[in-house]
Amino acid sequence: MQTILSPVAVFLLLFLSAASSASAQEVDAETTAAARALFDQGMTAVDAGDHAAAADFFSRSIALRDSPVTQTNLALALIELGHLVSASEHLRTAIRTSRPDSRVRILAQRFLDELRPRLGNLRIAVSGDPEATIVHLDGEPVPEALVGVEQPIDPGDHRVTLLRGGRVLSNQNVRVVAGRTVAVTLVARPMTAAERAELVAGAGQADDRESGGGVETEAWFWILIAVLVLGAGAGITAGVLVANPPSPQYDLGDSGNTHTTLLEARF
Repeated sequence: MQTILSPVAVFLLLFLSAASSASAQEVDAETTAAARALFDQGMTAVDAGDHAAAADFFSRSIALRDSPVTQTNLALALIELGHLVSASEHLRTAIRTSRPDSRVRILAQRFLDELRPRLGNLRIAVSGDPEATIVHLDGEPVPEALVGVEQPIDPGDHRVTLLRGGRVLSNQNVRVVAGRTVAVTLVARPMTAAERAELVAGAGQADDRESGGGVETEAWFWILIAVLVLGAGAGITAGVLVANPPSPQYDLGDSGNTHTTLLEARF
């Protein structure tokens, strides 16, 4: 296997490649300037050996304007931090979005080829009674589609946990080695009657919260009661309120606003 170029040399090479293609595409000047500034700060962080800061700056730059150059630099920073799986995905993005004959694509493909043997694989299985269980890997939920199959993972120590209703049923520490597949099986004991009742009650409460509660919590219910108690006169007033409800209140994010996705632009 070939040796990967030294991080500083690689980052500098891609920086020069990025700077030389500033006129490659007509783009919004302010967005490009902001993305370039973040890219430059990422390069400064690389020179200082702060790859965590470099990865943050490159990620922010990509959020403004995606670029195969920045994707590759982000991947190289993530490799230095040991986040190999994430780095491989950014390299694939760089390969997919760059020209077939570009220097960036050639380098990104080389880095990806060298990175693949360094990845590990983990297969998590659940035995026993898996009803209502959730698998966590290093504290994060694992999608059900990944349970029972191999998934790529960074080499090193990891913790796998099986939970039901927030309670830990089983957990294991696993060490993943580069190029190897590690299998781990978590045992789920049968669900007790008390646990089942608790889960059912919790699901009912969640349904009430989503629907706004039972009929007693609806405004129209109490208005109807007022109509019956206070008589026809009060009923007319209540009817007006029902016919003209106040404007709904929307949580942030429910306004329906959309944000355009910027076209790829290389600096």
